[in-house]
Amino acid sequence: MKSQHCPQKLSVFLLFVSVVILALSSPAFAQSTKGSLIGRAVDGENAVLPGAKVQVQPGNASAVTDQRGEFTVIDLTPGTYKVTVSYVGFLPFTAEVKVWPVRPFT
Repeated sequence: MKSQHCPQKLSVFLLFVSVVILALSSPAFAQSTKGSLIGRAVDGENAVLPGAKVQVQPGNASAVTDQRGEFTVIDLTPGTYKVTVSYVGFLPFTAEVKVWPVRPFT
């Protein structure tokens, strides 16, 4: 049994950090490319962490993981972000990620 006084380490798998949704029917939308951050929060033994809080800075975007530990943060401008995942009983995990612009298909 693990001590309640010693928080466990948290791991996060960022599954896909540069997803762009393009509306081919709207040229104005296609020029304003936004990205999404998709990931999964697990502990050191790869057990999923449902209900973990995910914060993205700058911009103060946030999400909560689902029952499979998965999360999605949408509408991110391409750039560098710090992603922090917090879960009760675990030390927060922070990673730097880049969201890249994707050019629309022509």
